Amino acid sequence: MPPDGDTVGDRRTQELLRLTPVRPTTKEQIRALRERESVSQAVFARHLNVATDLVSQWERGDKKPVRASLKLLTLVH
Repeated sequence: MPPDGDTVGDRRTQELLRLTPVRPTTKEQIRALRERESVSQAVFARHLNVATDLVSQWERGDKKPVRASLKLLTLVH
């Protein structure tokens, strides 16, 4: 056991609690975020490493961001 009394599991739990939680993002929030940055859908897509068509689909509500894209949107929102 480490001298401070923390176990590896305790430290891991503390690290996980500090992570930014991933929250669902609405189509309105995605568009507002892109417009706040004053970028086109193409540039926004490039920043997120996704296709421009996908950003368009998110903004129309046809698809929702998932996994890494959702995490990135959560972090910059």
